[in-house]
Amino acid sequence: MSERDLAEISDWITESGLVELEETDIIDGDCQRLNASEAKVMRVQVGQRVHHPVYAGIGFWWERGKGAENGDWELQDNQIEGTDIANSSFGKL
Repeated sequence: MSERDLAEISDWITESGLVELEETDIIDGDCQRLNASEAKVMRVQVGQRVHHPVYAGIGFWWERGKGAENGDWELQDNQIEGTDIANSSFGKL
């Protein structure tokens, strides 16, 4: 991948975040740009743990020809016990 391709993709990701594009649109656009350059991508998965009273994490999947989708991992009761969430008003929902 050329330095120019890398700079253009990086700039596009930054601008997409600043205009509050949906995460799935950012991942889809990024993967399409990677495929248009010398980097060929078949599948991408991005996941992140979150500090949230209901969700343990969020994830995004992209597959060539199908686009991007997202999903959430819900916290299980045994994951809440002994945490700050358990002692907060959220833990009593």
